[in-house]
Amino acid sequence: MKGHAPMIMFVSIILFALAACGTESRPNEDSNGTADKPDSFEFQIAKDGFIYKLYTEKDKYTVSEEISIMAELAYAGELEAVTIIHGEPLLAFALEEKTRSVKLDMPIREIAKTRTLKKGETIVESFNHSQLQPAADDKSSRTFLELVKKQGFPAGDYAIFGRAVFFMQEEEKHVELNGAIQFSVAD
Repeated sequence: MKGHAPMIMFVSIILFALAACGTESRPNEDSNGTADKPDSFEFQIAKDGFIYKLYTEKDKYTVSEEISIMAELAYAGELEAVTIIHGEPLLAFALEEKTRSVKLDMPIREIAKTRTLKKGETIVESFNHSQLQPAADDKSSRTFLELVKKQGFPAGDYAIFGRAVFFMQEEEKHVELNGAIQFSVAD
């Protein structure tokens, strides 16, 4: 099997790149048991030796409050360290505003980045709305995105979809971790 490692890695990187280039970054029940409809402001999944968390500080905010959304990825497997090959950002986000039916995604900017994670090490990424783009090319999504960039989140009901997709070199395995949370903003 080791003689085939370069070919397996090449094919995995190509498959990863194709998966990462898609605009749909929401979890689905078939891939990992998470639901498409978030029901909490915290989410955690442990899979393939990794722990993925997606959370915000609370489930209700006011328009004037700053909203902090975080994602974490930690390696908790049996090896002392693992090397992963991933797109940038490793921890990507998508947003859905339910009242206006607006969906915004975070594009993958680079592919085939390599990172070594030590056992117990945690990678933390903050949600940054300036990295979002409309999931569909429509005027309401573009207008909503400009409003968020200038004034922050308007009143409404929100879902955040988080994703970590990578190839684990040591086990020659594709890993995909998805989660979803929700919160609301009121005047």
